[in-house]
Amino acid sequence: DLLIKDGGFNLKGFAVGNGVSNQEFLGDSIMYFAYYHGLIGTEEWNGIVQACCGGDANNCHIIAASKQSSLCFQKADKVNQIIDGGAFDAYNMYGPCKGGISSSFRAHYALKDAAFGFSTPHTRAKRQVGESSTCNNDTAIITYTNLPQVRKALHIPDVVQNWVNCADYRPGWYKKIHDVDMTPFYHSLLNSGIRGLLYNG
Repeated sequence: DLLIKDGGFNLKGFAVGNGVSNQEFLGDSIMYFAYYHGLIGTEEWNGIVQACCGGDANNCHIIAASKQSSLCFQKADKVNQIIDGGAFDAYNMYGPCKGGISSSFRAHYALKDAAFGFSTPHTRAKRQVGESSTCNNDTAIITYTNLPQVRKALHIPDVVQNWVNCADYRPGWYKKIHDVDMTPFYHSLLNSGIRGLLYNG
């Protein structure tokens, strides 16, 4: 509201990248992602829609329903296991699995639980075991990001450790302090004529 009402701001637009704008919406999007990309079939999808939304796919809030229905939770957890299984490259899921990384611990599972509010015995076990998809090879980005000239361009002091894609995670490192739905703020900005870009992926 301050950005809109205060004439001192010359705000032309805003961008949000991989933001946790609405936890349940992001959690639901994982389910739709799995279906529309062929990770689950029509039978599985229809089972989720029936168990979680009474058969209405156009008004289906799976994550909210999974907190109320054990059957919905079970159906959604199966999709979660497929996503967590990582038998594909999340950035090129129709391409070949490159392989080549060890089962080093990834923060992905813990962060996804925090973002989507969908923690299950399966995902908690994954965090403890520390499994990671063998299809994601981060060697190129890690090598590039840690080049001396890149670190210098980014003003990273020598005392700062090397960058890694996902740091080792320890329970308690991350604590959610805000549970705010940001979508009304986006709508307010957009309705005032300010352009916006939201990207998740």
